[in-house]
Amino acid sequence: MSDGVIASILNSECSDIPGGGDAEEIIRAVFKKGKNHWMCHTESQAFNASVAVVYLKMNETDRVRMKATCDGLKAINAAISGVPIDVEAVLLAQEGIELFPLRKYWDEVK
Repeated sequence: MSDGVIASILNSECSDIPGGGDAEEIIRAVFKKGKNHWMCHTESQAFNASVAVVYLKMNETDRVRMKATCDGLKAINAAISGVPIDVEAVLLAQEGIELFPLRKYWDEVK
């Protein structure tokens, strides 16, 4: 099952979580529902789907922060996979933006 399909299902299951509010509350609430989601075969799938749902529920300001956070994660993933990346460009794009500590929030969810 694709991450997009899982995110769509998870999003419908998160309809009780109000959007546009406090980003940390949204992240924690969605991560709690998504971490052990019944449709996910891997933790990576659950994380990706949860991040997508969080993004959809965020206000525009927090979406900018989330995009910067995810761009950093994508760059790290690319580097681990052996894809050459421009680290300086990634860091410059994130300059002045407070990134979300997604791993911390993910690990806090039981």
